[in-house]
Amino acid sequence: IIVALLCKCCSFLPVDLVLMNFSAFIFSLSTVVVYVFVKKKLGKASAFVTSLTFALTPAYFLHTISGYFDTDAIIAFFSAVIILSQIESFIVDNKREQLLFCVLSFISLIAFSFAWEAYYTYGLLSVFLTIVLTVLCKAKKLKRDYIIPFTFSIFTVVFCLLTSANAAVGSLGRTIEKMLHGTVWPDEGKYILELAKPKFLSGGINYSFDIIKTGLVNWSGGFLFFVIFVCALVSSIAYLVKNKYIRYMHDDEKKAYLFIAAIVAWLLVTIPFVFFGIRFVQYISLPMSLLIGIYVNSLFKRNEKKKVGAIGFIILYFICQNIFLLELAKIHQKEI
Repeated sequence: IIVALLCKCCSFLPVDLVLMNFSAFIFSLSTVVVYVFVKKKLGKASAFVTSLTFALTPAYFLHTISGYFDTDAIIAFFSAVIILSQIESFIVDNKREQLLFCVLSFISLIAFSFAWEAYYTYGLLSVFLTIVLTVLCKAKKLKRDYIIPFTFSIFTVVFCLLTSANAAVGSLGRTIEKMLHGTVWPDEGKYILELAKPKFLSGGINYSFDIIKTGLVNWSGGFLFFVIFVCALVSSIAYLVKNKYIRYMHDDEKKAYLFIAAIVAWLLVTIPFVFFGIRFVQYISLPMSLLIGIYVNSLFKRNEKKKVGAIGFIILYFICQNIFLLELAKIHQKEI
């Protein structure tokens, strides 16, 4: 609703001014959304690291510089609101808050449907995460109220089926026709960089920060980012496996456990999207950033010496990442 009102207000402004700054503004708003949700669960330090890591993701960062207008910033904003609201609706205890977050997620999905044709992937993802959390709670004998999240999950599935069925059938038909009869159009993956099938690391270690290369590591944020992410993923999975009896945990610890489980499930189920084209690394950018924020939270909970070292490393990382991205943005802006 806020974004819609802002768009209405922007219609009175000069077109060139709006186009030059709209993407940057919406994406900045996305990082605020991420900060607010993470802060509630893991504290200020994790929220700051998560939102800043998300903001510095090259796949988004280069599409928000002045003069470059695309749907990426809008996708970042709505995906964050839809998924994080749905997760929050399952975790909170108060039914009024559950209803509030479910309504927020559903309204955001409706608004998102006017901005991007593949919006339904995030709607169905929110339903999948609700099911995962329900199964987890049943397995761990943890009592939660599932009625409101599940009701809105049904609404989400019905809405996605009613509004995207024609597009999905048409896309499937074109795919089958292409497989049977071929096509006169050139291969998109060969001539469009963003739709190229990704390698793990393109160009070797010397090019690990070069987004012109179509490697997963390159587009995620570089080799240093990827190493930290792998540490975060291993740490999160180890935490989930180690803490088997969550029903004996403190209430805040239970909520944190469910939050981490949802983020890991989110990451694992969206990884296949990346293989459709390198631009779809955006599907995993936010869960990757969230896991890094969770990892930072675990480091801060340890002794003071490790905390100081962790803070120093984080500051150094962000300085290096900012220098790299600013130089990369200058090069990219000259090209467009």
